[in-house]
Amino acid sequence: MTILLENLSNYKNYRPFHYIFTTAEEYKYVFDRISAGHVHFFFDVGHGAICEGDPLTIIKEFHHRIWGMSFSNNDGIRDLHLGIHQGLIDYQKVVDIIVETAWKGVLAFEVRGRSFNQSVDDVVKLFENVHITKCA
Repeated sequence: MTILLENLSNYKNYRPFHYIFTTAEEYKYVFDRISAGHVHFFFDVGHGAICEGDPLTIIKEFHHRIWGMSFSNNDGIRDLHLGIHQGLIDYQKVVDIIVETAWKGVLAFEVRGRSFNQSVDDVVKLFENVHITKCA
Protein backbone atom coordinates (compact mmCIF):
# COMPACT_ATOMS: atom_id res chain seq x y z
CA MET A 1 0.00 0.00 0.00
CA THR A 2 1.17 3.51 -0.81
CA ILE A 3 0.09 6.44 1.34
CA LEU A 4 0.18 9.96 -0.10
CA LEU A 5 0.20 12.93 2.27
CA GLU A 6 -0.92 16.28 0.89
CA ASN A 7 0.33 19.43 2.55
CA LEU A 8 -2.31 21.86 3.74
CA SER A 9 -2.28 25.64 3.50
CA ASN A 10 -0.57 27.24 6.48
CA TYR A 11 -3.36 29.65 7.45
CA LYS A 12 -1.74 31.19 10.52
CA ASN A 13 -4.45 33.75 11.21
CA TYR A 14 -7.65 31.80 10.57
CA ARG A 15 -8.73 30.60 13.99
CA PRO A 16 -10.06 28.21 15.22
CA PHE A 17 -8.41 26.23 12.41
CA HIS A 18 -5.01 24.71 13.16
CA TYR A 19 -3.55 22.71 10.31
CA ILE A 20 -0.81 20.12 10.40
CA PHE A 21 1.63 19.06 7.68
CA THR A 22 2.09 22.64 6.51
CA THR A 23 5.77 23.49 7.13
CA ALA A 24 9.20 22.04 6.39
CA GLU A 25 9.60 21.18 10.08
CA GLU A 26 6.37 19.17 10.06
CA TYR A 27 7.28 17.39 6.81
CA LYS A 28 10.68 16.47 8.24
CA TYR A 29 9.10 15.27 11.49
CA VAL A 30 6.80 12.89 9.61
CA PHE A 31 9.36 11.65 7.10
CA ASP A 32 12.01 11.06 9.78
CA ARG A 33 9.60 8.65 11.47
CA ILE A 34 8.18 6.76 8.49
CA SER A 35 10.20 4.76 5.99
CA ALA A 36 10.33 6.08 2.44
CA GLY A 37 8.91 2.90 0.93
CA HIS A 38 5.23 3.44 1.68
CA VAL A 39 4.60 7.10 2.51
CA HIS A 40 5.10 9.81 -0.06
CA PHE A 41 4.37 13.48 -0.43
CA PHE A 42 1.75 14.88 -2.81
CA PHE A 43 2.97 18.46 -2.74
CA ASP A 44 0.35 21.12 -3.42
CA VAL A 45 2.55 23.98 -4.62
CA GLY A 46 -0.24 26.52 -4.13
CA HIS A 47 -0.77 25.42 -0.53
CA GLY A 48 2.99 25.68 -0.01
CA ALA A 49 2.95 29.41 -0.84
CA ILE A 50 0.36 30.48 1.74
CA CYS A 51 1.54 32.81 4.58
CA GLU A 52 5.14 33.30 3.46
CA GLY A 53 5.55 29.66 2.47
CA ASP A 54 8.47 28.81 0.20
CA PRO A 55 7.48 26.04 -2.21
CA LEU A 56 10.78 26.28 -4.11
CA THR A 57 12.82 25.36 -1.04
CA ILE A 58 10.37 22.57 -0.18
CA ILE A 59 10.74 21.02 -3.63
CA LYS A 60 14.54 21.20 -3.40
CA GLU A 61 14.62 19.69 0.08
CA PHE A 62 11.98 17.00 -0.29
CA HIS A 63 12.02 16.13 -4.02
CA HIS A 64 13.06 12.58 -3.19
CA ARG A 65 9.82 12.11 -1.17
CA ILE A 66 7.48 13.94 -3.57
CA TRP A 67 5.36 11.47 -5.55
CA GLY A 68 3.26 14.13 -7.23
CA MET A 69 2.63 17.86 -7.34
CA SER A 70 -0.53 19.87 -7.70
CA PHE A 71 -0.10 23.11 -9.63
CA SER A 72 -2.18 26.22 -9.00
CA ASN A 73 -1.39 29.77 -8.06
CA ASN A 74 -2.61 32.26 -5.47
CA ASP A 75 -1.93 35.58 -3.76
CA GLY A 76 -0.05 34.11 -0.79
CA ILE A 77 -3.03 34.76 1.46
CA ARG A 78 -5.78 32.50 0.10
CA ASP A 79 -5.76 29.28 -1.90
CA LEU A 80 -7.40 30.80 -4.99
CA HIS A 81 -6.67 27.99 -7.50
CA LEU A 82 -5.53 30.45 -10.15
CA GLY A 83 -3.76 29.47 -13.35
CA ILE A 84 -0.01 29.06 -12.94
CA HIS A 85 0.78 32.48 -14.48
CA GLN A 86 -1.76 34.40 -12.40
CA GLY A 87 -0.32 34.62 -8.89
CA LEU A 88 2.81 35.12 -6.84
CA ILE A 89 4.41 31.71 -7.46
CA ASP A 90 7.05 31.82 -10.19
CA TYR A 91 6.35 28.54 -11.95
CA GLN A 92 9.36 28.96 -14.23
CA LYS A 93 11.48 28.61 -11.10
CA VAL A 94 9.40 25.58 -10.01
CA VAL A 95 10.08 23.91 -13.36
CA ASP A 96 13.76 24.88 -13.20
CA ILE A 97 14.03 23.09 -9.83
CA ILE A 98 12.18 20.05 -11.19
CA VAL A 99 14.76 19.83 -13.98
CA GLU A 100 17.69 20.57 -11.62
CA THR A 101 16.68 17.81 -9.19
CA ALA A 102 15.67 15.41 -11.98
CA TRP A 103 12.34 14.94 -10.19
CA LYS A 104 9.90 12.60 -11.88
CA GLY A 105 6.33 12.14 -10.79
CA VAL A 106 2.70 13.01 -11.34
CA LEU A 107 1.54 16.56 -12.08
CA ALA A 108 -2.02 17.57 -11.30
CA PHE A 109 -3.77 20.86 -11.96
CA GLU A 110 -6.23 22.42 -9.55
CA VAL A 111 -7.03 25.66 -11.35
CA ARG A 112 -10.10 27.71 -12.10
CA GLY A 113 -10.63 29.38 -15.45
CA ARG A 114 -8.13 27.22 -17.36
CA SER A 115 -8.91 23.96 -19.12
CA PHE A 116 -6.75 20.90 -18.65
CA ASN A 117 -5.27 21.38 -22.13
CA GLN A 118 -4.48 25.04 -21.41
CA SER A 119 -2.80 24.08 -18.12
CA VAL A 120 -0.70 21.41 -19.82
CA ASP A 121 0.29 23.88 -22.56
CA ASP A 122 1.33 26.38 -19.87
CA VAL A 123 3.66 23.82 -18.27
CA VAL A 124 5.04 22.57 -21.59
CA LYS A 125 6.08 26.14 -22.44
CA LEU A 126 7.88 26.42 -19.09
CA PHE A 127 9.81 23.22 -19.81
CA GLU A 128 10.65 24.53 -23.29
CA ASN A 129 12.05 27.69 -21.66
CA VAL A 130 14.34 25.56 -19.50
CA HIS A 131 15.60 23.76 -22.59
CA ILE A 132 16.20 27.02 -24.45
CA THR A 133 17.95 28.56 -21.44
CA LYS A 134 20.22 25.56 -20.90
CA CYS A 135 21.16 25.29 -24.59
CA ALA A 136 21.78 29.00 -25.19
